[in-house]
Amino acid sequence: MTAAHRIVLSKIGVLFALLIGGFVVRRRGVLTDETARQLSRLVVDMALPALAFAQLVRTIDGPALREGWLLPLLALLIFVVAQICGLLTMRVFSAPGGRRSYVFLAATPNWVFLPLLIAEALYGAAGTRTVFLYNAGALLALFTLGVGTLRARRPDLALLRELALNPGLLASLLGVAVAAFAPAVRALMVAPLGELGGLQLVAATALSALALFGGVTVPLSIFVTGALLGALELRVLRPDRPLVGVLLTRLLLAPAMTALVLWLLLRAGLALSPSAALVGLLISAMPVAISGGLFAERFDGDVPLAARAVFYSTLGALVSVPAAFPLFEKLLAR
Repeated sequence: MTAAHRIVLSKIGVLFALLIGGFVVRRRGVLTDETARQLSRLVVDMALPALAFAQLVRTIDGPALREGWLLPLLALLIFVVAQICGLLTMRVFSAPGGRRSYVFLAATPNWVFLPLLIAEALYGAAGTRTVFLYNAGALLALFTLGVGTLRARRPDLALLRELALNPGLLASLLGVAVAAFAPAVRALMVAPLGELGGLQLVAATALSALALFGGVTVPLSIFVTGALLGALELRVLRPDRPLVGVLLTRLLLAPAMTALVLWLLLRAGLALSPSAALVGLLISAMPVAISGGLFAERFDGDVPLAARAVFYSTLGALVSVPAAFPLFEKLLAR
């Protein structure tokens, strides 16, 4: 096993360990169902938007956007390809009442936490920037196509208004706009506080507080998802047909189809560095997003299926992602 493969395996193991921690805490009664629901809303409606804004502003600037403008579009493509895979398999694996949640879970990879840890370990600051450029498109896809798919009602003006005013979407758009057109804000976020004074110090302090609050998103999301899983009866934890379909689609079919599409685009002349392409393929192969259970709780989805899908797909990713990694490298080397 190479060093890169060990990095991939280790980072997935971190995620799984936190999931188990949340599961144990809920089983011991430290967290209640109501507490977990309130924490879900806190993460989805407040902490995740804060993280999106802070990280987009901190890691992306105008030149990076001009150089990497294609990556947010590729993130949308990754989401759409996976959603098509979910739509193609849902009739085989899911009953009519659960198909919205099935497609949402199959289409939504862990697009930040695991890719960020892996890309940073492999490529340093350039890897971090690449992940957050992908993240800009992934957040737009999540809060439009994703939430629109998950909502249990037909599209109407009220739903469109709700999606358009979603805090996560607004924070993502604002973060990209600030990163592109207000470099002074980014300078405040990265400047040493001891060198600032007056209103600059006040603004930098506020931005630091926002970033610090957003930093709870990843560990709290994982922990609460483990708690949601721990609230289920043991008999419910057994794999069933919808869960098997989500796992096959998320871990095998979606990354395979994404690799094929990206390979065809590269053969057609798409200008994309090997490292950026590899990060995109890794994102496509990630387990179900750690926020999948939280979004199911927030937007009337199938919470038991979502919690189990996060757990089992993360467990499966311990094998599938390290196995896919060298295949992706060989594909891109051709």
